[in-house]
Amino acid sequence: MGSNYKPLVLLLVSVLLVLPLVELYNRRNLVHFTNVRAYEQPESQREVMLPEVNGSYGNGQVVLKTSLLNIKITGGGHVPHFSFWPTKNNSTVYHAKFVLLAEYTDTNGDEAFQYDEIVKMPPHPPKVFPFSRFASRWEFTGFSSISRNGESLGVGFNFTMSNFTLPGQFREIFPEKLAITISNRFYHRNVRETLEADDESVVFNVSGLTALKTNVKVTGWSFESDKNMLALRWDITQTGKKTQARVGGKVVDFDEYMKNGSEKHIEPPKNRNQVGVVFKASEKANASFKTANVVKLTNAAQNSSKLANSSMSYRTGERTLRMFMSAPAVDGTILYDPITAMSIEDKEDPTLTVDVPSPGETLYTETVTFSWRGSDESTAIDHFELKLDDREWFDVSKNVMYTFTDLNEGIHTVLIKAVDIVGHSVTVSVTFIIRFIDLFKVTVYGILFAIPFIALLTGSVFFYLKKKGAF
Repeated sequence: MGSNYKPLVLLLVSVLLVLPLVELYNRRNLVHFTNVRAYEQPESQREVMLPEVNGSYGNGQVVLKTSLLNIKITGGGHVPHFSFWPTKNNSTVYHAKFVLLAEYTDTNGDEAFQYDEIVKMPPHPPKVFPFSRFASRWEFTGFSSISRNGESLGVGFNFTMSNFTLPGQFREIFPEKLAITISNRFYHRNVRETLEADDESVVFNVSGLTALKTNVKVTGWSFESDKNMLALRWDITQTGKKTQARVGGKVVDFDEYMKNGSEKHIEPPKNRNQVGVVFKASEKANASFKTANVVKLTNAAQNSSKLANSSMSYRTGERTLRMFMSAPAVDGTILYDPITAMSIEDKEDPTLTVDVPSPGETLYTETVTFSWRGSDESTAIDHFELKLDDREWFDVSKNVMYTFTDLNEGIHTVLIKAVDIVGHSVTVSVTFIIRFIDLFKVTVYGILFAIPFIALLTGSVFFYLKKKGAF
């Protein structure tokens, strides 16, 4: 090779040696640009407390289990019998059972049921429909998913009176079209349930994981007078360790004998809120059986409906609290609205940890994925909320990852809030920086940065070869 070409060869060799350094410099930024956003949820993140509902049906029983509450409902050939207890403490089990329907005339004007007001129909028996005697079969309809805008909220299931058998003396009292359905919903996050009629509605808060919402729908009851009322009786008992109960804020003794006709009227609240019986289950929990102070009435053609006040009364004795919900007469359908719940007295806030990104981190991308962990020892996480800069808060359900896209260059702040089922919350703030890298500048600066190394390497090779006599 001629001496005139040797400097060019040396320069070419030097450039080939230095170019990998420039590429490595650029690749360092490109890896950060792509790999940070390809973050995958680690295995430990899946251990965040996200309790759901496990439901099963077999041998005539529905069983619902969560981390906070267990519910068992017997059906099949029996009148549905509801039992529930805290998952971590079964020393007391609470029971509720729908017993009968009774038509009555409010002779004393208190709008509440008393046994001596039941409609008499001589020579026929009083107009009472006992579920256990007449309703010989209740069909379980199976579980169905409850969702909103694609988000799962819980499960629903019904028990329907498939047929009933009437003794001869009752056949002229109750029509064959009489139908009764007990509808149930169990949510795994807090919801606001609306009872709607044509021109009005009422909203009730239903706690996730701790409340069974029930409707009793009665269709085709033939009233003897449009001034009469229909009372739904349900019995409440407890087994195991006895706990104190209150009705309307007043302590009641289930063992106190009250004869038929001495039922006490429960003073309704000023608004259409839920009233009922509350047990002091433990230092941290209350058990309650409540009902909305309102019923829905729908006409026979099912094209018109309205809401009406539901009066309440009760009677004790034989370790049983007998509750009576009353509804006005209607030629159509009456919808009662009770609820079974285990409320948790939680005074502690949930915990929340953000895994990525790190506070103050500089990211070279307009797409940023957040990952976090939340838990609550006393109750459970109901949902998470996020807020970017000065935008509005938004709900991400129980998801523990969220990706923000199309972010502008600069400083951003994301707030993440964990909310438990009783409403307590904790908020964590993460501020990060978005930088957009000009790859052309990075390449140019990388080459300029490498020029001194090129010169040094070229000079070293030149003097080495000159010393060897190559020049």
